[in-house]
Amino acid sequence: MEWEFQIPTPERVGQEQRAFGPCWFYCGFRSGPVVWIGCLTSSGVAAPLYACDACLRQLNAMAWDFAEAARAEPLYEPTGEGDPS
Repeated sequence: MEWEFQIPTPERVGQEQRAFGPCWFYCGFRSGPVVWIGCLTSSGVAAPLYACDACLRQLNAMAWDFAEAARAEPLYEPTGEGDPS
């Protein structure tokens, strides 16, 4: 089955502004309520990025994983021994 892009149409879901259209992330372009999360620019082309709730939760978890890894203490510190000086 060939995928055809559908431009999301505005609607309201709960208290947040949503659109109905395809998610651009992990769920494989499943159509449903999506939220605009930014813009993608690639090789001179720009497109809006939309994500569904499940993919937003995954992106949020990945962002926290990154932040925690960046704050973590290094597993070792180089001692300088064996430096070829």
